[in-house]
Amino acid sequence: MPFRADRLTEKSQEAIQQAQSLASEAQHQEILPEHLLLALLKQKEGTVPALLQKLSVAPQALIVELTSYLEVVLAPHSADLAHPAFHKLFLETEWVARRGALLCRRRPRAA
Repeated sequence: MPFRADRLTEKSQEAIQQAQSLASEAQHQEILPEHLLLALLKQKEGTVPALLQKLSVAPQALIVELTSYLEVVLAPHSADLAHPAFHKLFLETEWVARRGALLCRRRPRAA
């Protein structure tokens, strides 16, 4: 069965369009679930932010975390080459040997 956007709610259609815009602006090659989640989190009158607030979760904090993830993980290699100082100034990494993983997170902003 083919996908039919006209069967989605208006808010769902807006979220998909916003996800496309977010991916395009970041020069990502595809639209991922993370783009859609970010779009849903940014909807001012949306269900997702309201639900998170009822659960005492700050949508804005998730927006910052998800944006940081998208910037680091999905940035094209050419961006790293063009701006090598970015990672040294704004990001910190940590090797977690027991997980065999490199963690990368945004450095906390100075108060």
